[in-house]
Amino acid sequence: MKYILIFISFFFFSVSIAQLSKTWQPNTFSYERTKVQVDLSDYYDLTKSLPTNYVKDGSVDYTEYIMAGIRKYSKVIMPNFPILTTGIGLKSNSSIYFSEKSKLILKANAKERYQILAVHGVENVKIYHPKLIGDRKYHIGSKGEWGFGLDIRQAKNIDVYNAEVSNCWGDGIIITESSFGNPNKKFKTSNINIYNSILDFNRRNGITITGGENILIQGALITNTFGTAPQSGLDIEPDNHLALLNKIKIYDVKINNADKGLTIVLNKFLNKNIYKSVSIDVQNLVVTNATYGILIQKFDQKDLTNNPVTGNISIKNFKSSNTISKIYKKSNHNLFPNLNINGVKY
Repeated sequence: MKYILIFISFFFFSVSIAQLSKTWQPNTFSYERTKVQVDLSDYYDLTKSLPTNYVKDGSVDYTEYIMAGIRKYSKVIMPNFPILTTGIGLKSNSSIYFSEKSKLILKANAKERYQILAVHGVENVKIYHPKLIGDRKYHIGSKGEWGFGLDIRQAKNIDVYNAEVSNCWGDGIIITESSFGNPNKKFKTSNINIYNSILDFNRRNGITITGGENILIQGALITNTFGTAPQSGLDIEPDNHLALLNKIKIYDVKINNADKGLTIVLNKFLNKNIYKSVSIDVQNLVVTNATYGILIQKFDQKDLTNNPVTGNISIKNFKSSNTISKIYKKSNHNLFPNLNINGVKY
């Protein structure tokens, strides 16, 4: 009888995994956003920078024309129709406004790494209602996992309102201190605010935070995150032991149809020579249709010779449904920072 029970349990677990194998699902969450009102009287319409007889169907690459306008003007309005692009970058002390029908559609490519909208080495930038569509469905080749929609890298004082990012080869949004692809290397990533975003059908993660200070994710709907590991709706994971994860705030996020809802991995903070500290506050997180609701990758026996990571991780008001493992924590061996989880509902 003992063996029969074990077999039945294993069979049930296998069936559960199969039931949660990932295919695109329509959103079932109610999610309302208020359009941010902006005085556009002194904004330059980038449509004026386009060539004569431009098309409005997103079939022609207008990257160089859009970039020419962005370099010349500090406040710009995107054309009110789709624009095909190889990726655009923003400058310091600037604002960009996406109109109702504005979209940046990435031109299909074979690159392992790209950014549709790059915020690299700049400060004081506001981005309103960006709609970014990656090349996941048409990507040429199978290598890489670093095709990003919105890439915020070594930047400070960045506000993003009502972003919609979909179909990226890697992450919908990444916030990082890494200098990869950024020759400016001017700032520590800090004071980044992402308000009311929608991330859909991104291949690696919905939102990734690998480093920064004073990072706020306020309101997000993250759906259909699967394709290559870690396949997490929201992933907090430093690139190396030099990164900061200080005053990271995640509020009012809903995640549906991902392998993992929220992932926190701090292994790269372990070091024999320095001490690392973290501050992460998560409130009102909802996860449905996932293998793991929250995955906290704690430290293993082999890490015992390193200094502990100090600080606090707080998770309040977490709701989960149709997840195989609601909260999964690996053994910590007293190296992990303080972890407080309250108000859990299944």
